[in-house]
Amino acid sequence: MNTVWKLILVALSAALVALSGCGGGGGSDVVGGIGGTGKIASGTITGFGSIFVNGVEYNTDSASIEVDDSSGAESDLRLGMVVTVTGTVNDSTGNASSVVYDNEVEGPVSGLAALPVGATTRSFTVLGTDVVVDATGTIFDNVTFDTLVNNDVVEISGFFDALGVLQATYIEKTGDFDPGTTEVQLKGTVTGATGAGGTASFGESFVVNGITVNIGDLNSTDLSDVPGGVVTDGMFVEVKGLW
Repeated sequence: MNTVWKLILVALSAALVALSGCGGGGGSDVVGGIGGTGKIASGTITGFGSIFVNGVEYNTDSASIEVDDSSGAESDLRLGMVVTVTGTVNDSTGNASSVVYDNEVEGPVSGLAALPVGATTRSFTVLGTDVVVDATGTIFDNVTFDTLVNNDVVEISGFFDALGVLQATYIEKTGDFDPGTTEVQLKGTVTGATGAGGTASFGESFVVNGITVNIGDLNSTDLSDVPGGVVTDGMFVEVKGLW
């Protein structure tokens, strides 16, 4: 594939692990300060009128909202999206200072079998990530449980289970696969870096979720978010590009 990549280093802090859905489950809290100040909560959006996450209603009037690494608004958020909320909480209400949404993977659907009669779940792969959608537990946007097909380009939010399968809470069809022009995004731990000592920089490559990422030159790969411009085995990275 002729792929143009942008690499973003995702530090393995507690907050970003929660944001990335690593560790599975339905959500997590990382609490700092006294009385819940500086609270960080990761979970699915279950309601609006402010936003509801993990049973807490967060007022977002003064919150900064980030959607897929860009500035956004509450109107850009959807039910089922996994978000990270930072703010203060008092019992079942809170005030958000920031709300961050970033999908787990975006790319073309592959390996999707024909829909069996009476099926309530469907399994497929997106850029090496195994995904399961549920007829009643997943929120569908611009596609349905029945109409999803191979080569649909989808954006998925959810949580990884103990087997590393992404249990989708939200899926949006963003287009149809067009080789060389389709925008994709994946996250994962770097393995197989081809440079010295398990590193990779310009002209070298590495693997994320079974997908080989070839690092081209300064014109084809942006390493500005990676310290020193060097990717190393064990790094957790976010990779964006054209597939």
